[in-house]
Amino acid sequence: VRRLVARHAGAALAVSWHAAGARPHHYRVQITTSSGQHRTFWPTRTRLLVPRIGRNVRATITVTGISTIGTAGIASRAAVR
Repeated sequence: VRRLVARHAGAALAVSWHAAGARPHHYRVQITTSSGQHRTFWPTRTRLLVPRIGRNVRATITVTGISTIGTAGIASRAAVR
């Protein structure tokens, strides 16, 4: 995963990225917030809008590409303050 960008969008968190090399079958997006929440999403597209994460909450986002046979690629990380 390349060019991982995360930002607050109102009361949500907008995350986008670009595939690196061959396009993965799907992605694993893990979000850890300063309020103690851990969320995992399995999108097939390169954008994700996560609701109910306020502007005053910090978050760390990790995105990993997953191939059709389940092999994980190199993870990318971004932080939102």
